[in-house]
Amino acid sequence: AAYFVDSKVGFYLIASLAGSVLGCIQAASRALFALFIPEGREAEFFGSYATVGKTSSIIGPLIFGSLSTFFSSQRPAVLSVVVFFVLGYVILLPVKNRTS
Repeated sequence: AAYFVDSKVGFYLIASLAGSVLGCIQAASRALFALFIPEGREAEFFGSYATVGKTSSIIGPLIFGSLSTFFSSQRPAVLSVVVFFVLGYVILLPVKNRTS
């Protein structure tokens, strides 16, 4: 939707919705991740979780900025975010949790 919006108000509405959803997803992901951790190895696993999060907070904006610069527009960079979400979904499809 952010790719197609042309107004400031539309962009702010999309950004507000995305921020609300992503905040909930982050909280839920930590709780779900905790279900996969073997007893007694919590610090090790959450340390890896934090490292991956910090790495993605560097790589994501780097890719977004590089694409924005290359195409002289942020619209293609917004599409790169969609690609990352789809890749993440495909990677996580085979994962089964204990509650299902």
